[in-house]
Amino acid sequence: MPWPSTRKQQTREKIVRSAITLFAQHGFHRVAITDVMKHAQLTHGAFYSHFDSKMALYQTAVSEAITHSPIATQLQSTTTSLTLNDIVTTYLSPPHIEQTISPCPLAAFATDVTTQNPTIQHCYTQVFKGMVALLEAHMANHDGEQSCAQQKDDQPNTIEQQEARQPKEGKKDNAASADALALAAMMIGGVVIARTLTDPALVHQLTAACQHHASTLTTHD
Repeated sequence: MPWPSTRKQQTREKIVRSAITLFAQHGFHRVAITDVMKHAQLTHGAFYSHFDSKMALYQTAVSEAITHSPIATQLQSTTTSLTLNDIVTTYLSPPHIEQTISPCPLAAFATDVTTQNPTIQHCYTQVFKGMVALLEAHMANHDGEQSCAQQKDDQPNTIEQQEARQPKEGKKDNAASADALALAAMMIGGVVIARTLTDPALVHQLTAACQHHASTLTTHD
C-alpha cells in the first residue's frame, strides 16, 4: 500500500531540512547520504523514494533553503513596520552567524557552491537574484513613503516636464539596483567572513561596520 501523500511530503521535508543543516555546516563533500538520513531519523532506503542522488539532494537544499530561513521570511514580509535596518541586523546577528537559526543559503553555501557543477551554481544564482530583488523592493517601498508628499507637490504639468523627469527616474532606478546589489554583497560577505574568524571582538567590529555602512544604502536622495 502506498504512503499517503502527506506522509511522503513530510518525509521529504525532513530529509531536505537535515540536508540544509548538514551541508551548511560541513559542505557537500563531507556529508554522506547516511549522515543526512541519520540526522532526519529515517532509514537509508527512504532516501531513494525522494531523490536520485546526493547531488540532486544538494541542488534541492540550495534551492529550498531560502524558504526555511527566518531571514527569507523577513525579506518577504509585507509588514509596514519592518525596516531594512531590521533585516540587516537580523542577517548579521550572532544566531545567524553561528547557524543556531536556519541559515540563508547564500551565506551557508557561498564557498561550497564554487566547487559544484554549473546546475548547482545556476540555482545559487537564482536565489541571489531573488534576494537582490526583495532588497530592492524594500528600498523602493522605503523611498516611496519618504517621497510621497514631495511627489504630490512636484507633479510635472507639461509634456516637456514629464520628458525631463524620465531620465532622472531611470537613473534613480539604476542607483537602487546598484545599492541592492551592494547591500546583498555586504550582508552575505559579512556573514561568510564572520564565520571564519576566531576573534569574537573582531566579529563584532566586522558586523557593526557592515550594519553601519549598510544603513547608508537604505535611502536615496
